[in-house]
Parts: sequence; structure tokens; C-alpha cells
Amino acid sequence: MYEEEEDTPEEEIEKCYTIQIYQMTYHCCQIHNLKLLQRGAPKPPRHLVKKKTIDDCPFDPLDVRDPCTIEQEEEDLKETIEKPTWLKLYKITWAKCMAVPQKKKNREAGTGKMRWHQYVVEESNKLFSLWGEIHITDGMFEKENRGMQTYACYVVCAGMTRIMAPEYWSSKTLDVIVMCGDRYYTHSKLEAEFKSTKNEYRHVNCWNRYLMSHFKIGETMFEANVLPAICGRLYAKSGKYLWQSLEQMFLKYCFGILTCESSCLGVFKFCGAYYMCDVNSLGPPLFSYGEGAVYLLRATYFQKFITALVLTIGSPECSQFALNPIEILKVIDVGPSAFPVGRIEKKERSKRVTKVECPYDEEKKKQMKKWKHKRAETARTIDKLCCKGGE
Repeated sequence: MYEEEEDTPEEEIEKCYTIQIYQMTYHCCQIHNLKLLQRGAPKPPRHLVKKKTIDDCPFDPLDVRDPCTIEQEEEDLKETIEKPTWLKLYKITWAKCMAVPQKKKNREAGTGKMRWHQYVVEESNKLFSLWGEIHITDGMFEKENRGMQTYACYVVCAGMTRIMAPEYWSSKTLDVIVMCGDRYYTHSKLEAEFKSTKNEYRHVNCWNRYLMSHFKIGETMFEANVLPAICGRLYAKSGKYLWQSLEQMFLKYCFGILTCESSCLGVFKFCGAYYMCDVNSLGPPLFSYGEGAVYLLRATYFQKFITALVLTIGSPECSQFALNPIEILKVIDVGPSAFPVGRIEKKERSKRVTKVECPYDEEKKKQMKKWKHKRAETARTIDKLCCKGGE
């Protein structure tokens, strides 16, 4: 025991051990399907589409309407009746609020809408508009006539289709319709005043809308007849509504005058297209405040034509309307008129006006001959002098 206690310090040092502790974190990841990882996210399955469904796609890429309302429009097309919901679904696209100055017309002609003949293309292959420059309330007409020539203008418009097809009309044609309509109304008013004094017409109480049976456009005389009105109500399924009334009228007559609330429009059908003439609109939404002009709309199919009429009337209620058919009975060429419209009479070449001779003309001619002779003699003498000087 004593020997063990007396161990040397060297032996104690050999019995000590150094221990170092390390902390290690090991993550194990194993990929079971490497091809699935490389393939990426799954794509939606593809379905075969028939060729017919591609051709008959109802969506138009140029259509700016809300796609949510297209389903409602398709339901409306199934029923052949106008609806007040059209006032929300559709908007007036043929407004002409901003007038272009004449100096800028040529510059902005290329940047504006496309044209078909003289018409402005509002909707491709659907709706076209033609704009005049004269309104029935302009200062060029008498104060008593201003705003009263509406019916007369629409009767003249019906006669103008016998002279020229509406497809080839221009703004000048619409202006001529308004001017001839004013003259037609003036003559009708004078005839109404004359007839009202006779005992034969005492039973007639109202002469405001009286029109003569004859009117004139340039050198052509027309005989027209405005038939009694066909009455109905907008959006009314129980009675005669606008769609049905126009369809029935166009089966027998091509022209008519539609009156509803404050709107009075001329409607007619020509060569498969439908036209709406408006000479009465003034101010918004079509024009600026205090401005107005005659314009014509051309629709290629009937539903678009009815839509344009409903938007122009702008009534959400079941308002009463009146539709007067117009019948052109005779068209006669009567020759040049005393007051031509838009054309001046040309003088016949065979009729030459005799010239008034002056008694001093012969003396003047003799003096001119003497002056020419003297001038020739002076020229000869100058030539001789020049020749002598040269020698």
C-alpha cells in the first residue's frame, strides 16, 4: 500500500485522456422517380373541336361590348319583338357631336372611320350613316316654316328614291331633300289656307299636317299619297308592337313615317336594305348643343334596323306610336322648272345672240390697218439704215 501511494507524477500524466465532442447534422434525401421531376407541372387535357363550332363562333374580336351581356342578347334575338333592355345593351354609335373644320377635313380623312360610297361605316357590314349639312330649323327658311316641314321632307325622300338609288346618295342629296321639302310644305300650306275658306272643307278641323298630292324635285313631278296611320305600342306583346307593324307595312309598302313621342322618322326599304331618315334631331346625343342636320342610316338586316329605331326614340316605356305608309302613285318628267334646285338651265347652242354693232367699228378697223402699215414701213427703213451702216 505504501508503494502505490508513492507513485511518481509521470505515471499520473500517462493515465489522462483528452476527449473532443463534435455535433453533426445529416440529411438524407432520396428521389424515387427522376422522370416525374423532370416532366414539370401537368398540362390541361386537350379536347377535339369540331370544324363547325370554330366557324360559327359567336364572339367577334372587334366587339367592344361586355361578354356577360351577349347571352342576354342571344335570348332577345329568339323573340321577334323589341325590348327596353336594348337601351342598356346597345349604344348610339352614329353620333356626330364634334364637327370637323373644313381645313382639317383633308388631314383627318385618313384617320377617321371607313367609308362605303359616301356613307360612313359605323358597324362593318351592318350599319352605315350619311350626314347632310342643313336642318329644318335653319335661318335660310321662313320662321313660320321652321320645324314644321318634317312630314313633307319624308314624302320628298320617298320620291328621291325614284330618281337615284339611296346607295349612291351624298350629303348634297339630303340637303336637296330638305330644301324641296320646305318648298313642298310652303305650297301645301297655301293650298290649305285656300281650301279652309271653302264650304266643302268645313268638316276639316286640323290643317297643320295637310300635304298636297303633288310635289316637285327639279324637273320631275311626283304624285304621292300618305295613308292613314297604323297605331301600336312599343314593347307590347298583347297588341301591335313596332317589329310586327313594320314587317306588315313593308310587305305592301316601301315607305312610311314613324311618329313616337318627340321623334318623327322616315323609314323605307330599298333593295333588301332598311333606311331611317331623320330631319328632326337637334342637339345631344347626336349633335352638339344647338346644332343639327339631316342624316340617313342604312341597316343591312331588320333586327339592326329595329335596334336603331328604338335607340333613336329612346323611350323605356310602352309609348304609343303611329306609322303612316307613303305611296308614290305617279312620276312625270315635266322639263325645266322656273326655280331650279341645284342646277342652272343651259342655253341651247343653236340659239346665238345677235351682236350689237357699233357705228364706229369700221373707222377703228381702218385706223388699225393704217397703223399696221406704218409700223411695217418704219421696220423696213430701220433695216436699210442698219445695212448701210454695216457697209
